[in-house]
Amino acid sequence: MKITLFLILIYLGGSTLLVAQEEETKSRGTLHNFRFGIGPIAYKNYYSIPNGLAGGSMSFTYQMEKEHKTKKRDFLLRANFDYSYLENSKVLTTSEPLFRRFKIRLGPGLLWPLNLKNNQLHLQAGGNISFYGEYIYPTESGGKHIYHPIPYGNWSINCNALIVARYQAGRITIEESLKVAIFTAGFFPEFQYTPTSIDNSYYWDFLKINTISTIPNYRMIENKIAIYFPLANNQTAISWRISYNHYNFENSQKYIEHNLGVGIRF
Repeated sequence: MKITLFLILIYLGGSTLLVAQEEETKSRGTLHNFRFGIGPIAYKNYYSIPNGLAGGSMSFTYQMEKEHKTKKRDFLLRANFDYSYLENSKVLTTSEPLFRRFKIRLGPGLLWPLNLKNNQLHLQAGGNISFYGEYIYPTESGGKHIYHPIPYGNWSINCNALIVARYQAGRITIEESLKVAIFTAGFFPEFQYTPTSIDNSYYWDFLKINTISTIPNYRMIENKIAIYFPLANNQTAISWRISYNHYNFENSQKYIEHNLGVGIRF
């Protein structure tokens, strides 16, 4: 508990420090970003898939960035939807995956500029609050090839630290962002078997927060690098995103996901 309070104080104190280090920058107005990506994923959790499975994923992301001219900060609003399939192509000949997985993440955030005295390199730091939810369930093929496959899901509210570096090389912009969860609170299953058919009254239990944790036991990291090229009055982008999640509660989950995407910003 002391570690959690300490990290929250750092998070809030860092935001106050960043405000003091702001400088006047050129207004970027409001930007809308749309991104679509695909890539491989490796996933496992203790109860459903203890040995892990590989597969592929597709993602769609929308992000709005709005600069506050007087307070010199950026307001962010992001929504991300992912679909993944998990299979064991080395053993099975069927084309149908063993599991399907859905993930959603959305929430607002704030970024403050850091004074680097450099016209080409811009650095921002801040954080965001995001809702994160995922659900994984076995397919018909999974039921045939895996003994007693189990559906699994969780949701959480995460407090994340966020750093964005942006380098301007002529008309090309290179941007890298790093997001790390420092605090989480949500529902994580504490039991081994999640039945596929349960009484409706039991669903209220899934809405209750049963876990509060921080970095040592809950690690969620996302790193993305993007290159933006001019396209008429807009910008098009090629980006590479790596997502990593690992936690150890009553259940344990780990995955790493690589995602190559294209997008547009206007």
